[in-house]
Amino acid sequence: MVLIGALLVDAASPNVRLIEPAQFSMLRSDAIRIRAEATGGEAGVRTVGFFVNYQGPQRLREGTTDTIGWDSTPPYEVIWDCSRILDQPMRRLGFWCVAEDSAGKHGSSQWVRAALDRHIEYSTLTASADRVRRDPVIDGKFGETEWPGDPTIVYVNGDNRYAVHVCWTATGLFIALRSRDDRLFSRFTSEGQPSWDTTTDYEAMQRLYLDDGFIVFLDPARDRGEAIVLDDIIVSVSCWGSVNAYRLNARDAKHYNILDSINVATTFDTSADSGVSVTKIHLPWSVLKPDVAAGDTLGFDLYMVDRESVDGARTLARWAGQPHNHENPSEWGSLVLDDERVQGSTLGLIAALVGVCVVVAAFLVAPRRRRSPKDAPDLAPVISTDPMVAAAIKFIDDNLDNEELCIEMVARRVGLNKDYFGRKFGELVGQTFVQLLNERRMARAKELLGNPDINISQAALQCGYGTPDHFTRVFRNHYGMTPRKYRNNR
Repeated sequence: MVLIGALLVDAASPNVRLIEPAQFSMLRSDAIRIRAEATGGEAGVRTVGFFVNYQGPQRLREGTTDTIGWDSTPPYEVIWDCSRILDQPMRRLGFWCVAEDSAGKHGSSQWVRAALDRHIEYSTLTASADRVRRDPVIDGKFGETEWPGDPTIVYVNGDNRYAVHVCWTATGLFIALRSRDDRLFSRFTSEGQPSWDTTTDYEAMQRLYLDDGFIVFLDPARDRGEAIVLDDIIVSVSCWGSVNAYRLNARDAKHYNILDSINVATTFDTSADSGVSVTKIHLPWSVLKPDVAAGDTLGFDLYMVDRESVDGARTLARWAGQPHNHENPSEWGSLVLDDERVQGSTLGLIAALVGVCVVVAAFLVAPRRRRSPKDAPDLAPVISTDPMVAAAIKFIDDNLDNEELCIEMVARRVGLNKDYFGRKFGELVGQTFVQLLNERRMARAKELLGNPDINISQAALQCGYGTPDHFTRVFRNHYGMTPRKYRNNR
């Protein structure tokens, strides 16, 4: 007789195994059917109990165990209502069952690992890494000047503000992350030791999780798998400099340390009004992928944690989507390796100035022609294969009635810095953000004015203009006639 969980299991116990869900499967609904087969036992199987272990909101290492239910009639099955729990990565969700015979003997099944992912719409975000000529210095110092341009990603988590630079060279991928927080807090000291009394604070000792820190996820093959596998890389950094870097196989939950193969430096400054932490990471291509070229795409995600005190709530945020399902590579965003961008080049500056002069001259010489409403296209999707453009256009179309809609809002939505987003958007679409926004608002206005039940004031509001006068002025400038004249001429 042996002890499994809280049940005594006899050597001559019933045989039981889970047949649904399958091992390492992906679950995508709020109601999951759990099925088992059970035979044997001294007096036949009397009932089968179904159990689940998952990661609850307290995020304890041992997880939360619930009894799903019992069934006494073959085929043995229950429905697990998981609508109230968070999405679960594969190494955090497990099922098993226990069969009991009429003599009171028990048999237990093996665990079945699965992932729960009901939010699959967050896999289209894209960021770009500029190629630079020299390897940035991995020193963790402030005032970095060798990182190109504006941050690749800027976003906020609680009172934390994160600015992330990503670039690459022939030697590897470089990531610099600067965070600003009203208060920096960590459960670890700079030596990596717990910062609390482990003799009395047992509950805290069970939650050895990052606070005021971040985790970088990289999928070099960009296979969009549904579980982390050995080619995926995870780097976690606390604000006090405690670093872990490893490969993880979610199917056996084993970690493979690669910290000695990368270069990480972190510094922090609490003397300013807000705590500031800067981390720089160099991941060699020998660790990520053997062959690399401009245009390659890696799976990429950032996971941020903020806590103000040992008893405070943890605020979680992900760049690419739902914060609690960060171990599903299919929901990670994409990191595109851009080609080299010349920086500080006099020749490049001269070429840019010449280009500006040519454009200005062409504008001054060419006669201006206003577009007729009849020639204007209806509101239609912008043709682009880039997922960032698709996400941006959808957000714009869904918010045309928002008078405050601006490039900052759209850039934040797709997880990019405003200036970088504006530049990339113009390259891919062939228009500036403002040009496209005005054109789509005018196309929407034309549709609305074709409906006699909508007056001009209502059309103005639905197109994002606060007053009919503003709407009329923009419409006239765009089409050469007022909205009222356009409606009368239809």
